[in-house]
Amino acid sequence: MPQPGHAQLAAIVARAMPGAQLAQSAERGDGRFTLTLADGSLLDAQTYAEPAAAQRAVAALQLLRGEVDLAVPQLRALDPQGSTGVAYTLADPLPGEPLLRVLPQLNDDACYRLGRQLGEIVYRIHRMAAGRYGTLTNTRNAAADERTYVLQRLDAELPRAVAARRLSAVDAAVVRGRFDRRFLPVGSTPALICGAITPTSVLVQRVGSGWQIGGLVRWDAALGWCPAWEHVTFSHAFGDAAMFSLRVGYGNAYDELTKRAYEQVREHALRPYSALLTVDHLLSRATTDLARRQRLLLSLTAIMDQEYAPPDDMNLATTA
Repeated sequence: MPQPGHAQLAAIVARAMPGAQLAQSAERGDGRFTLTLADGSLLDAQTYAEPAAAQRAVAALQLLRGEVDLAVPQLRALDPQGSTGVAYTLADPLPGEPLLRVLPQLNDDACYRLGRQLGEIVYRIHRMAAGRYGTLTNTRNAAADERTYVLQRLDAELPRAVAARRLSAVDAAVVRGRFDRRFLPVGSTPALICGAITPTSVLVQRVGSGWQIGGLVRWDAALGWCPAWEHVTFSHAFGDAAMFSLRVGYGNAYDELTKRAYEQVREHALRPYSALLTVDHLLSRATTDLARRQRLLLSLTAIMDQEYAPPDDMNLATTA
């Protein structure tokens, strides 16, 4: 998506805040900008590739609007439809730089402490009930329970994977069949899930001799689902060896706070969601490389066999 220039950002400010003028703008990546107004005040502007992404972010942040002490954007203005040519939200600025940028300055202890802070923040986000499984913005065809939602998700994604020649029809049928037979979620209330916690969406700032989380700035993938999905996407995004201590801190803090075992960061509970994430990756443009696609198919095989397959069950094929 082409990034808006200064003139377009100035038009956004003028429309959203009559009388205000944009003095400077600085791009922060992922469609995010820091805006300096003529009176010296600051705003965070987040732009979106499509209105649907903006609508998901707005729905999530409105659910969290009462959590004023939580490190998430507090909205000041919004145009999820993109009346000025780009969908956007304006929020009070959150402090810090993307974690990925400051990672070289962090030792294992600092990473662990940041991970614990992040686990506590995410736990609080998950205490917010989403109201439905799946999208936060469209109640049509909303799933009444998690099992229905997951099977509907597979019914939408697996044919796309087959059509894109990233998964064979036989493999797709095996995945769908195993989930149909074995996927029995324990939870009954959909939680608010950020869905895009990454080393670039987590802001970190130095405070004294230590570091702390400044905020989470990506909300365009928000949805209602099980915390296990957040844990799986988080673990994948923070999979680099340099962030091992951060992952440990996140899991320890989250598990200490929740009394629900099925929400904890436990490998067995996460396996079905790891399989779903692998299907998502097979659909992504990044999987056009044949060798990478084969590795994902092998990963999907291993996950499904370990979690669901009885000794006489058929194995997934690993041929494209």
